Amino acid sequence: MPTFEVKMTKRQAEKEMGNERRVNCVSNELAQMFVEKKVLKPKMKSEVPQNNRKKPIRLSCRYDIKYDGDGIFDKDKARIVAT
Repeated sequence: MPTFEVKMTKRQAEKEMGNERRVNCVSNELAQMFVEKKVLKPKMKSEVPQNNRKKPIRLSCRYDIKYDGDGIFDKDKARIVAT
């Protein structure tokens, strides 16, 4: 059964989902990246060598509302992407 999704910016997600749902899905995504899967390791600026401080990895967030094949709400999802 196909899944449909609606992709949104932060403002669109705030309007469509409300603050609590939006923050919850971002929190889940960040916990998954940093704690569960250890994709990235956060560091304090003082821990980063001087020559590596010029180009930090910038992250942005995209939001999805997923629906199942019948058009029924399935879940909210946030994606953290490097920009």
